[in-house]
Amino acid sequence: MHTRDWRDLIGGAAIAFAGLFIALYATANYSLGTLRQMGPGMFPTASGIAMLLLGVAIAIPAFFRAGDLPRPDVRSAVAILGSIGAFAAALPIAGLVPAIVALVLISSLASGKLRMGPALLLCLLLSILAYLLFVELLGAPIVMIRGIL
Repeated sequence: MHTRDWRDLIGGAAIAFAGLFIALYATANYSLGTLRQMGPGMFPTASGIAMLLLGVAIAIPAFFRAGDLPRPDVRSAVAILGSIGAFAAALPIAGLVPAIVALVLISSLASGKLRMGPALLLCLLLSILAYLLFVELLGAPIVMIRGIL
């Protein structure tokens, strides 16, 4: 047992630093405008400041709680990042449906309890939802399956 809650300390610090980066980037690259006529930098700056404050609110109490040092789960991180990479690679080559299938099946490996039935059902439901949302509702020119649709 350690003298600090490292999980909340690391998580809160990460959120705070991300918020600080977002707020500084937005103020340096976009116009804030005024409260009556908000510019493109107003929302990201406000969001970054909110993230900074929430991250600090998470991290400060962690100094006064005991907790264990978390062990990183490399397999989960590789599976999630790999699924995002596979989605990005498959989308322009094969279309949205194969990209969704790659995303779901690879990210299912993160838990170590891959069950093919629920994963394939999720692929089907997400593909139908993507079609309804992007093609039918929004009218976006998205290729569902390259070479077929």
